[in-house]
Parts: sequence; C-alpha cells; structure tokens
Amino acid sequence: NLYYNSQDPFDEKQQHYLWRYVNNDFNALRQVMAGKISTNSISTLYNPVVGVQFTNTPTTYRRSFGSYTLSDRTEPGWIVELYVNNVMVDFVKADASGFFTFQVPMVYGNSSVRLKFYGPWGEERVREQHISIPFNFLPAKTLEYTASAGIVEDTLRSRFSRVNVNYGLTKSITVGGGVEYLSSIAERPAMPFLSTSIRITNNLLLSGEYSYKVRTKGTLTYQLPSNMQFELYYTLYDKEQKAINYNYREERKAVFSTPLRIGKFSSYQRVSVYQIVLPDFKYTTGEWLFSGSLSGINTNLTTYALFMRFMRSFPEIWKSKKMIAKIVSAVLYFFLLTLLPILSLGGLIIFVLEKNSITNTDFTFNILLAAEKK
Repeated sequence: NLYYNSQDPFDEKQQHYLWRYVNNDFNALRQVMAGKISTNSISTLYNPVVGVQFTNTPTTYRRSFGSYTLSDRTEPGWIVELYVNNVMVDFVKADASGFFTFQVPMVYGNSSVRLKFYGPWGEERVREQHISIPFNFLPAKTLEYTASAGIVEDTLRSRFSRVNVNYGLTKSITVGGGVEYLSSIAERPAMPFLSTSIRITNNLLLSGEYSYKVRTKGTLTYQLPSNMQFELYYTLYDKEQKAINYNYREERKAVFSTPLRIGKFSSYQRVSVYQIVLPDFKYTTGEWLFSGSLSGINTNLTTYALFMRFMRSFPEIWKSKKMIAKIVSAVLYFFLLTLLPILSLGGLIIFVLEKNSITNTDFTFNILLAAEKK
C-alpha cells in the first residue's frame, strides 16, 4: 500500500509492503513472509518491524466452533470490512456515532483479524487496524509455529525476534509458549511466555498468558445462543517490567453486551466497567452504550462516568520527594483536586455540542470526573 499526502513529507514508515510465499502442501513450512511483518508482540512497539516471518500455519480458512464479539468506533456512516486471515468474512455500516459490531468467527490457529474503513462519499482514505483475538485453538494433536525476526524502525534500530509454538492437546484445550526478544530493553530483553486456550463448554471460553517478569493476563467469555455475551479481562503487571511502556499495576474490565431485534427495530447495548490500577491511584470508567435502528433512522445513546481514587495521601507523597519535586507534586496534586472538574465541564460542553451537530440522532450524557483521596 502506498500512502502520500502533499502536505507532509514522504515517510517510509507509513508505507506497507509485504512479500508472501505460500505452499499449503508442505507441512513443515507453509508460509514465508518478508517486509513489514505482523508481530503480535508483548512489548510495546510504536514503529513497524521490517523483517522475515516463517510459519507452518496454512492459509486455508479453518472454521472452529463459536464466535467472538468485536465492537469499536470509527467515523459515522463509514463502511467497515472484517478480514480474518486475509479473507473478508463480513462488512457493516457504522451508526450515527461511528459505533459498529461484528461476530468474529473463531478459526483454528492464530487469527490475524484486520479491519478496513471506507468513507461514505467515495473518500480515498482507507485505514487498516489489526485486532488481537485472545483465543487460539488448534485441532487435537496439531502443532503450529511462527518465527519472526526483524528491525524496528525506531531511532535505536532495535532488533526484534519472536518464536511462538502452539499444540492442540484436545479439541478443547490448546497450549503454547515461546520467547520474545527486543534489544532496546536494557534489563531482561528476552521474555519467555506460556499461553493456553480452553473451551470449558461450547459457549464458555477461557484464555491465559504468563510472560516472565512482564505480566499475567486472563480472559473469560460466555455467550448465550441469543448472542448475549459476558466478558471478563484481568491483567497483572510486574512492578519492575520495562517491556510495556506504561506503569500500570493491574487492569480489570467487565463487559456485558446484547443485541435486540423486535420487528423492524434492531438495537445493540453494551455496558462496560474498566479499571486501571497505578502506583498512586485507581482510574475507573463505566460506560453504557445503546445503538438502535428503526426504518433507516439511527439512534445512539452513550453515557459514561470517570472516577479517580488516590492510593496514597498527599503527606506520604510529600515525604518521599526532594524539595524541587515537592513543589511539582503540590502543584499537580491541587490541580487535580480543584481545576480538573472545571476543565472537564468545559470539555463536556464542547463534546456534547460536537456530537449533537451531526445529522443523525445522537445523544451523549456524561458524569464528571470524581477524585477521592483515601
């Protein structure tokens, strides 16, 4: 893909090129890729990786059992195409607020899920977004591997490599492991990891991953025949890890979503609670989203709340800082407690005016940030 904007200088990082060789009849090595490869890395990479990738995963579409609900936002009225392992499986039109949802079919092996976005008035802009599906199932007694190596296009020209091996113990249990390497990490650049995906019942899926001295994460989803879905996500980060470029201690998320269709009226509702635990405070967001359509009229209602809770009192922060840092801490601390709600109110007014300026019916309500000192 070639991207060029006359107002910006030509940037090689914004270009995408990939050469692929496929031979599904050769079980030991079915695909060879060279160019800008997909890494699925544990470590944070802000720049593309130019390198090579080898795998014995076939390119054929191997449908597993069940599906995974994927929802996100783009521009209102845009067409979104869903690709699974480079095969287009569905497309949908975003609603009045840009919200869209897919039922992503579960396939055997690593799923490369890609979204393409097209404007409604023939815009030439097309952006691609790669999605990570937290489940990886293989047929029983099947082994698949992927080996990647390349150079990250950052200022350090970091060397990156990753080897991942998965094996289907049974049709319901797949285990995996491997190692990832990134030269720009000064301490422990090699990161071994283990993973598993378990189908407890046809509609109850569990996945887990452990990366040594980096993180431990788990995902649990339950989907009813009516496509009503419950999702739980939890991630625990090592306090000394340097691979992921933020200082989270924990991430917790719960999502409930359900479609509803009555005659010509169809709707989709999603309720989610997301919490980030940092060294000094907890940040919690809650959201309720309603998206409906009746006789071609789209309606979207979104309401959310933001909460912050300080984990340490101001005197404790004061004691642990030097004099210059004390002054900075005091300014930031009182800024959060006094000025932030005022700024949030201004942002709320601007946000509501912008969201309600579009033609479609779109209402947005927000609960302001609440900061609580423990």
